[in-house]
Amino acid sequence: EIKMNQELSIRDLIELIIKRKWLVCITTIIAILLSGIYSFFILKPSYNASVTLLVKPIEDKKSSMSDINGMIDSLTVYPNMTIDTYKEQVINNVVLSGTIKDLQLKNPDGELIQWSSLAGKISVDKIGNTNLLKVTVSDGDPQKAAKIANSIADNFISYISNNTRKFGEQAMLIIEERLGEEENKLKEEALKLKEYLSNSNNIEQLKMEVKSLLDIINNYNLMLIDVEKQIQTDSKALEDLLNGNTAYVANNQDEIMYNIPLDNNEESNDVDIIISSASDLKTALLTIKTSEIESRLIENKAEKASLENKIEELLARLNDTQAILAEEEYKYNTILRNYNLAEQTYNAYLDRHKEAVVAATSSIGEY
Repeated sequence: EIKMNQELSIRDLIELIIKRKWLVCITTIIAILLSGIYSFFILKPSYNASVTLLVKPIEDKKSSMSDINGMIDSLTVYPNMTIDTYKEQVINNVVLSGTIKDLQLKNPDGELIQWSSLAGKISVDKIGNTNLLKVTVSDGDPQKAAKIANSIADNFISYISNNTRKFGEQAMLIIEERLGEEENKLKEEALKLKEYLSNSNNIEQLKMEVKSLLDIINNYNLMLIDVEKQIQTDSKALEDLLNGNTAYVANNQDEIMYNIPLDNNEESNDVDIIISSASDLKTALLTIKTSEIESRLIENKAEKASLENKIEELLARLNDTQAILAEEEYKYNTILRNYNLAEQTYNAYLDRHKEAVVAATSSIGEY
């Protein structure tokens, strides 16, 4: 039933339109005529002109404050400039006011228009994921729209360049002041290093003296070892002689052979003596040999004591020389470290000063 009503209503409507078709045609013709009149005689045409700008974001440098470059960066901070920031800068007061003055854009009263009026004709869009900005200007005069677009681009470039130069000049002044201070510090540290090298003990000579003392001590220790071995050998031989530990061999009833050790070495240093009258000669030979060993023991013990005294004196001298060397090396390393740090800091400020000079004297936006 509902569908029947709808079908009847639509049919009635169609019949009504057919009956009044002359009225529909007249209304349509009047609307077309009015639109044409408005478009050709009343509505002014609008033309678009576009210009594309390439911008480079400036981000904060993330340097450690413990690093010299990070310290310098903290003194010369540039503003953080993102793509969106540049987008807003295109239509700021300075850029648009410059365009208005350059092109003498005036209102019907003959006065320069406000920058806000010009901003209403401009749209700025970012092109994809690039660093490109598209500036579009709408105006009834196509040539005027193109001039405005080009002028906005020129004024924007000048604005960015001027700002960059200003920050560069500020950074240059700050760095120049610190550069002078660092240069004075470097001169002071260089003077300290020169005075130290002129008036202090030569570290290389001290090192050579330490090496020489060590070589002498090592030689004396080797000599001491040999003397102690000889003392041990002679002490054992003397003990054997005094205790009657000599070899006895009977060849016949008239001859007796004695073997008397000289240094307790069975291979080569024993002396074989054959005597016919054993008692007296044996006593004489033992006495001679005992005296010989005792005399050598006295000399070796004296030599041992002398070597020990020399080694002790040399060790004391070595300790003193090493202490002086350690102190001189500490002083030298401290002075050298301070000099190197001052030189590194000065060179870092010098490099940044060159960068600041370039930034302050160049028109970055024009390239």
